[in-house]
Amino acid sequence: MKFPEWLPDRDNHENPGLVQCKNVLPDTYYKPINSLVPIGTAMAGTALGAFSMKDDDNNSINFAGDASDLYKIVLGDWTSTNTGFTTILDDRWNFIEFGSNCVATNSDGVIQVYDVEVDTAFSALSGTPPKGKYLAVVGDFLVVGNISTSANTVQWSGINDITEWTAGTAESDSQVIPEGGPITGIAGGEYGLVFQERQITRMTYTGPPLNFAFDVFEHTNGTRAQGSIVQEGIYTYYLSLSGFYRTDGTQSFSISPEKVNSYFYGKYDDTLPYKITSMVDPKEKTITWSYVGLDSTDTLPNWLIIYNWELQRWSEAEISHDLVFTCLSGELTLDALDTLYPDLDAMTTSLDSDFFKGGISSNCAISPTHQLATFTGASMQGVIETAEYEFYPGSKSILTEVWPLIDGDITVTVATRANYQDTTTSTGDISVNTLGFAPFTENGRYHSMIFTFDNWTKAAGFTHRAEDSGGY
Repeated sequence: MKFPEWLPDRDNHENPGLVQCKNVLPDTYYKPINSLVPIGTAMAGTALGAFSMKDDDNNSINFAGDASDLYKIVLGDWTSTNTGFTTILDDRWNFIEFGSNCVATNSDGVIQVYDVEVDTAFSALSGTPPKGKYLAVVGDFLVVGNISTSANTVQWSGINDITEWTAGTAESDSQVIPEGGPITGIAGGEYGLVFQERQITRMTYTGPPLNFAFDVFEHTNGTRAQGSIVQEGIYTYYLSLSGFYRTDGTQSFSISPEKVNSYFYGKYDDTLPYKITSMVDPKEKTITWSYVGLDSTDTLPNWLIIYNWELQRWSEAEISHDLVFTCLSGELTLDALDTLYPDLDAMTTSLDSDFFKGGISSNCAISPTHQLATFTGASMQGVIETAEYEFYPGSKSILTEVWPLIDGDITVTVATRANYQDTTTSTGDISVNTLGFAPFTENGRYHSMIFTFDNWTKAAGFTHRAEDSGGY
């Protein structure tokens, strides 16, 4: 039997999916999630945003910010490039690429800019740009949303000129979106998507004299979490008050109905939506959202929920961090490698890792110690729990053998009950023997199994042996 998809919103009894699917990547079979490996020196404080882009010579540059400083990576170390900022509790650094410029805002101060071709530090964007929470590039314009003078207003620069902000000059202007409350995020591209808590507005370039048309296409869905907005291909994904959605800019579709919605909202600390971050892995065809669970002991994000958009399957992982983001690896010289890893024998990251190939997009995080961290360590301990199975409908059965189709070091726990009203009784963790199965003598009507595995590469499913024991 192959492991099915994870469906924690369904009843455990006769659930067609899995009940638990932890520290694994969803695919046609489940793959490992590797542990975080922090590298280099740390930022002074908790990371409040991170971003990657390339210069004209195809060199990768990674930026980040904490409450007071903006940084870039130099040979794996975070190096401050400007300081003296004040970022309040629920604000974050938002970054965007415009030409050769990395543009950043934390809402409180003047928008910052770093030209990757010539600059060595961030500086205030010239002209009269507004202060605002969110940035996007829509067509040839830099767009700022939730500006300091009006939370439900977007303002855009002159065409191909991010220093021009005078209304009516070079097509620069602004637009108030009267219904829907404060703007909570913007997605850019050929057109813009302006998010509010329960509304999404499409921002389409029309040229002078109005420059942009604004059309509301979602009157019930929106987001409170700007960091949940992530783009892949023609779609934009986001977390709404009713679950995870995908939109093509004309309508939205739920990607999590009767799958993970109730489960997610049962463990997510919804008082901290501003701590959600996200990343895309085109190679694995996954989107990962990071969030603070109700079980977090320090209000740091401690859970990942992962979606495979091709197979429409989900999984999760438990790992503490500041944030996650899609980073670009910088090509390392031998001298730089020696600086980052003085003891090569102690390295947990393989030298074959994509992280050492310049310009490769990778899933990264900022660790709780505020260092850049890569998912290149040992495989995390995987846990998969099945639904309850009635192996002989109408009869009890004795489950005698469970054969995991998993490599690595595996234990199996079996939970059994005689009828639906009973509570389950569980075995201890039984190791797989040299023949490849875990032995049991569990008699009952309903059986479920928990597989726990380390040092693994593939979790495909299981087979079992059970005998009809009859009776009620």
